[in-house]
Amino acid sequence: MAINGLIIQTALKDSLRFDQQTLLRSIELALSNRQLLNKEKKDGVVSLHVTVTHVRVRNTFNAVMWGAMSGNDSIEGDITVKDAAGGVIDAFHVNTSYALGGIAGGQDSTRMNWLYEAFAKQVVSAVTGVENKD
Repeated sequence: MAINGLIIQTALKDSLRFDQQTLLRSIELALSNRQLLNKEKKDGVVSLHVTVTHVRVRNTFNAVMWGAMSGNDSIEGDITVKDAAGGVIDAFHVNTSYALGGIAGGQDSTRMNWLYEAFAKQVVSAVTGVENKD
């Protein structure tokens, strides 16, 4: 299956720490690396719709000082694969979380980049039906 369109939206209020465009780029890269994304393909058009339904990002101080004891950061979303007519081919829920902290793992950029990449890998796994081994 070649996906030629990727739509991402959020059902959340704006967050200063969550970047929808970075998540979109991570998903596009993960799909491209598996040769699943082909924006030029015109026949057999399949689109991927990602709706982010939940984001939790810990305060940097809490993540650094308390680590996993302060809970985890997480991203959850609903993914729908649609055909050219807009009919649903498949739908699934993806969630990922990150609970590490401390000086090395508590910085916002470290935590969020890990979450974006992990979320993208889970999207690819769900679309392909192949479990991610990373």
